[in-house]
Amino acid sequence: MKKYTGACVVLLLAVLCFVGLAIQIWTDRNKEVFLEISAENETSQDVSVWIEVTKSWQDKDKIGLGPCYGAQYDGFVQNHMNAALMNWELEILLPSEAKIDSSWNGEYTNENGKIYFKPQEDLDIAWVKPDATEGFGFIVYSNKVLELTDFVVRGHKYATVASYPLLYIGLVLLLAGCIVLAWQIAFAVRTRKLEQRRINDEKIIVETMMTLANFIDAKDEYTRGHSTRVSAYSVKLAKKMHLEEDEIRQLSYIALMHDCGKMGIPDYILNKPDKLTAEEREIIEQHTVLGGKILENMTSIPGIRDGALYHHERYDGKGYPEGLSDTDIPLYARIICVADSFDAMNSDRCYRKRLSMDTIKKELQENAGKQFDPEIVKYMLRIIEEKDYA
Repeated sequence: MKKYTGACVVLLLAVLCFVGLAIQIWTDRNKEVFLEISAENETSQDVSVWIEVTKSWQDKDKIGLGPCYGAQYDGFVQNHMNAALMNWELEILLPSEAKIDSSWNGEYTNENGKIYFKPQEDLDIAWVKPDATEGFGFIVYSNKVLELTDFVVRGHKYATVASYPLLYIGLVLLLAGCIVLAWQIAFAVRTRKLEQRRINDEKIIVETMMTLANFIDAKDEYTRGHSTRVSAYSVKLAKKMHLEEDEIRQLSYIALMHDCGKMGIPDYILNKPDKLTAEEREIIEQHTVLGGKILENMTSIPGIRDGALYHHERYDGKGYPEGLSDTDIPLYARIICVADSFDAMNSDRCYRKRLSMDTIKKELQENAGKQFDPEIVKYMLRIIEEKDYA
């Protein structure tokens, strides 16, 4: 799941935007738009309402109090919000003797001494769109022509989803999240295929090397399994030395091939039970050079040539083929040298039986700093103490 963290974060932000959008819409639609109009305050940030006298006249007796005045009032409601004004009504303060005679675009009711105007539901005025102005009107009779400046407007917002910026932010985040997720899925699929191919290639390499190692070891009936064991010991040493995982894997391959040069050594020398002559010793020592030549073009595994060429170099510089010493000897070769010698001492050979573990420990300790890298010997002795060599 970690590989999809980026997409998940973006998609979560998109979800939060949509949740915030839903909350904002619900809040707006349940929030009352309140506007109290007076001579001092005729407009608001959300809605403007004004009522004008467009016609007036004198009448004999329309309200039961003798001569009176009639007037036509035209009102306007202007919506400044980014949402529609709905379910709105107008509370008009009129003198007690005033009387509404007729009206249009709405209905008037008298409740508790106050006149309420409610827009007619089937007309546009009942739903004042953003930036729109709608009109209404009525006729009032009173003992004088009134200037209507004091009234109250109440209503609710009704914003469409498209009017909220959060919608577009959420859509952009959703699109971005989907794109990132699609890319991450495609990348993961491609990575998985490449990893599977790497595993298959590595399997082929390992199987090929195991086959070659078995072929090499088969030339000497006393060294069957030697290359595999040296590889295992080398890996144990590398882990004790806290090498990187890739280095440990490479070392396992290198150690498998450390004796590949023996394919060029005659069998009678490899299997000779008696002491080798100086000439035969010189021939068998050439297996390191032959191994280096065999592996010199295998560049896919760094250090594989050095493992074959230098694993018989000595820490004191008295080894072969080049007489390297100390840290001039590649690290992999120094590790294989200890692992190779340990397996040789711990195995039956044509010229002797395997040595006891006490003898092996003594040999390692006495040759630390001479044949072997003393630091690597410490790790080999620890493996022996822990009996981790089986």
